[in-house]
Amino acid sequence: MRWFLLMFYQSRDALKMVDILKENGIEGVLMPTPEVINPDCGFSVRVSEEQVKDAMRICQKEQCEPHEIYLMKQMGLKWIIEDDWENE
Repeated sequence: MRWFLLMFYQSRDALKMVDILKENGIEGVLMPTPEVINPDCGFSVRVSEEQVKDAMRICQKEQCEPHEIYLMKQMGLKWIIEDDWENE
């Protein structure tokens, strides 16, 4: 299982993005930003691998682009988080 985590500077931007994605038929799940990524950032938006390109297109159109994007892979019971998501 693979997901993409869109990290925003402000929690309100993450909340706004969830609403914008929903309006466009994309499931964005608000979740706490893992502390291993950034202990100071409250929330991020999780998007499925199948919908990440559409989500990013919408982010650009709405001028609400994430600060960082991370690839999350599930390996057994562990989650692996990588910041080199564009090479996938």
